[in-house]
Amino acid sequence: MKPCSILIVEDHPFQHLYLQNLFSELGDFDLVCARDGEEALACLKQRDFDLVLTDLLMPGMDGVQFIQGLAAQPSRPALAIMSAASRRMLMGASLVASNLQVKVIGLISKPVNAAALRCLTDQLLALRQVVPAEAQPGIDCQSLTNALVNGELQAWFQPKKALSNGRIVAAEALVRWVHPEHGLLLPGVFLPALIACHFEERLLWCVLKQAMAAQAVWRQQGYDIPVSINLPTHLLNSHDLPDRILAFVLEHQGLPARICFELMECSVPDDISNFYAGACRLRIKGFGLSQDDFGKGYSSYMKLVSRWENATRR
Repeated sequence: MKPCSILIVEDHPFQHLYLQNLFSELGDFDLVCARDGEEALACLKQRDFDLVLTDLLMPGMDGVQFIQGLAAQPSRPALAIMSAASRRMLMGASLVASNLQVKVIGLISKPVNAAALRCLTDQLLALRQVVPAEAQPGIDCQSLTNALVNGELQAWFQPKKALSNGRIVAAEALVRWVHPEHGLLLPGVFLPALIACHFEERLLWCVLKQAMAAQAVWRQQGYDIPVSINLPTHLLNSHDLPDRILAFVLEHQGLPARICFELMECSVPDDISNFYAGACRLRIKGFGLSQDDFGKGYSSYMKLVSRWENATRR
């Protein structure tokens, strides 16, 4: 496999040399440096890159303008943003990129250190292992059954950080398929088939079990980390689902108060009363609730308010 190609957009020559040295310590990378946004856009027109690492505060074309120009390119590499500016400014630039369908894999505060770049390159290498859309394997109910039985569907944990101090305060469980032949598969590749096979509840138990196992390991290491898990709301058509979830959690020595279910907007219960009843019963049993993709489907502020009231009255 050829080295990952990285375009560094930075106006200071010393920073160019410093970043090149850091990358060279982490592995073999194909590095190209641009002094400003205009030079970087010219590079992007000449060749493709796996990653663009850009500063925000640059003379002439600033980092946000460059991101807008990057989004207009026919080939869009992954993006990482670095700056000596505040984390809020980094987050703001990240929102600009995300809304322009540019994939952001890193927000790095200056001065950049080796640990931050190592995390960035690890994510970049993981992206390269993902099967592209045109090479997606044929997936059927039998292959998904095998994946569930063999432990190939795995919960990967995305940290949630407090903006005030940068500490990890929670994590979200994201499912990945570590396929024995096709490598790492993202949910977009296999979730449609999994839904068609009516395996969503089986996936729920799988991810929930792995999340509790991870929490037990973290607690042994001195970390008490809540985990959020996606819950398709149509599963609440089963009136006893909250009871079965609680029994499953207690059986595996889990803590309901450290598990939050993200109620997904991609599905709707047959009767909206099933949604309210199921959500209320999950709160009664001590689980946290949040609204996934708020505003995308049938969510409303009233539902959020009712959930907050339920939480404060406990």
